[in-house]
Amino acid sequence: MADLTYAVVGGPPDDWHGLSVFDADGNEIKDVVEVNAAEGWLIRHRRNAEGNVFVEGDEVAKERITGTFTIKRPSEV
Repeated sequence: MADLTYAVVGGPPDDWHGLSVFDADGNEIKDVVEVNAAEGWLIRHRRNAEGNVFVEGDEVAKERITGTFTIKRPSEV
């Protein structure tokens, strides 16, 4: 199966449930809502030091992070 380079909650890909995103050091990145490994960015929900999500108005706050990322299916983790 080909390496995934892009994923977003709700698809594509159709099997987005259970995907994991890792940084260049092999650390899993949580709360990812969109990732483009080919372009080197992701968007995730923001959390504070206590692990609570930030809310802005009626929506969960998001942050964009740049770097080297790998998207893995559950069978690859």
